Amino acid sequence: AAVAFAPAQMGAEARAEGRRARSQASTLTRILAAEDRLWGALLDGSGERQLAQVLAELTERSWAVYTPAGERIAAATPAEDAAPVPDLAGLGALAHPGVAAVLEDGEAHAETVGPVRELGPHRRLLCAAAGRGEGRRLLVAVEQSRRFGAVDSMVARRAATVFAAQALERGGSGAPSRQSRAAELAALLSGGVEEASLPRFHTVLDLPLDARAMVC
Repeated sequence: AAVAFAPAQMGAEARAEGRRARSQASTLTRILAAEDRLWGALLDGSGERQLAQVLAELTERSWAVYTPAGERIAAATPAEDAAPVPDLAGLGALAHPGVAAVLEDGEAHAETVGPVRELGPHRRLLCAAAGRGEGRRLLVAVEQSRRFGAVDSMVARRAATVFAAQALERGGSGAPSRQSRAAELAALLSGGVEEASLPRFHTVLDLPLDARAMVC
C-alpha cells in the first residue's frame, strides 16, 4: 500500500503546484495588463477623470481621487448603476488613522483600511497613494459587493503611480504632446534622461533610480 501511496501523493502535490503556478501567472498577467492600460491612457493625454474611469472599468469598482489636502479631484464608477464612492472628506473618513497613514507615507503605498465607522458596519476602504508633496495622489475604493483581494491592492498601488505621473505632468509648464510624453518615458527607461532631469522623477514619482532593474 505504501508503494502505491507514495507516487500518488507526489502526483497530487505536483498537480497542486502546477495549479498555484498557473494562478500566479494569471494574477501577474492581470496586474500588468491593467498597468499597461493606465500608462497607455496617460500617454494618450487622459486627465485624472479619464484615468479614474479606466481604473474603475479595469477593476469593476468605484474609485475617487484626492489631493493631500483632501480635495476630491476625480471619481468614476464601472457602470451607470454602480454606487459611487461617497464624499469621504465630508464624512471625515479621510482623517481615519489608517487612511492618513497611507496618504502621509513618503513611499508608494496601498492598504486596506477598516471597517470605517462613518461608512457603516463592516465596510472597508482600499487606499493607495504615490508621489510626493502636492503631486501625491490618494486613490480610494469602498468595499461593496465583494471583498478586496491582493490583486486589488497591487493594481491600486501601480495605478497611484500613474496618477502621480499625471500630476507631475500637469504641474509642468505647458501641456506636452503625446509624442513628447512617450519620448520622455522611453528615455527614462532606456537611461537617456539628462542627469539634471532625474531629481523631479525621483521626488514626485518616488522612483528608485539607483536600483537595479530588469525590463522584460
